[in-house]
Amino acid sequence: MTFQELVNTLKAEGYDYCVTNQLEDWVQRSYAQLSARYQWPWLEETKETTAPFEIKDLRYVLSVTDTTQERPLWGATRQWILERYPKLEENGNAVWWFLDNLTLRLFPLSEDKVAVRYVKKAPKLEAATEPLIPTEWQYLIIDQARVFALKNNDEFQVANELKASVQADLNEMIADQLRRDWQSNRSIVRTAPYGYGYL
Repeated sequence: MTFQELVNTLKAEGYDYCVTNQLEDWVQRSYAQLSARYQWPWLEETKETTAPFEIKDLRYVLSVTDTTQERPLWGATRQWILERYPKLEENGNAVWWFLDNLTLRLFPLSEDKVAVRYVKKAPKLEAATEPLIPTEWQYLIIDQARVFALKNNDEFQVANELKASVQADLNEMIADQLRRDWQSNRSIVRTAPYGYGYL
């Protein structure tokens, strides 16, 4: 379903008395919230170029590889590197990568190409665009948006019951989309809103 179709579906479920902007906000928030909770495969991207460079849609980095020398780089904080190399101006073969807000930098400085595998933020929905969530699970966007609508009406008990149902269906979505490697044990990482955790 497109963004507009999602909004129309929510409206048809008994919320036609709400202003359109409010319905759109609930759908946008629902989509953003569901997208941010796990390391969904449809939000993984790879960018290859020379550092430093900005990743405007970055949520978090999965790996960084020096593709010129075909070797992985290690992640570190800017503070950790500064404590050892205060000027950050040494040239050579890069060993570490770090983030300066949304800009990825290397140390030592290098002109080698790097490939960054990362999880991006879900792009904001526009009227004719579809969410990246697979079609068969897009109803969860509507259900989560209904939770927001119920809370807005002070129907907290019903909202909590629906929220529990959304979580149960979300667990089914996790099993369908994230548990495909049965050859080895795998932990599912939750990324937000409470930080990292394992299921």
